Amino acid sequence: VAISSLPYEGVFGNFQATVDADVSCNSGSAGTAQGLWWAHTPSAASTLVLSEVSAQDVIHVVYDATGGCDALGTPVLCTNTDENAVVGVNGGTQYAILVARFSSSATTIQTDNYSVRFESQSIPAPANDVCATATPITTLPFTDLVSNAGAGDDMDVSCNDVQQAVTRNGIWY
Repeated sequence: VAISSLPYEGVFGNFQATVDADVSCNSGSAGTAQGLWWAHTPSAASTLVLSEVSAQDVIHVVYDATGGCDALGTPVLCTNTDENAVVGVNGGTQYAILVARFSSSATTIQTDNYSVRFESQSIPAPANDVCATATPITTLPFTDLVSNAGAGDDMDVSCNDVQQAVTRNGIWY
């Protein structure tokens, strides 16, 4: 389901959902049972808050879905807590969101209604988000309390992983 705006909430049943591939935060269980998927592309850098209040043993998984569903790779968030899941997201990047139960068996059927809420909290860009406003280093040694929350994408760099097209959330000095 594509999410066009936040907050987004509803009650959704997984009664006809298929068993999904296992995920890294699945507490050593054998499978991820009957997950439901959403897609979201935020317009600006923000914090995405995922809440699920109806079932226990819920997994929240967020993937960078820029390459499509067949190339999800490593999740940017994978948590099996029963509390809110929070992750920083970049504007203009498509994300795939999985909400599921973990299962002791890849074939175990665990049907539920999920009561989900997705909301966004905006994060202002740091002052040194772009090269033109780089923070000067005037003495050495130099220390800084660093936060790249809200920082946008930067140009690709030669030492970046060859499968990546951009450098994410950079700040400049």
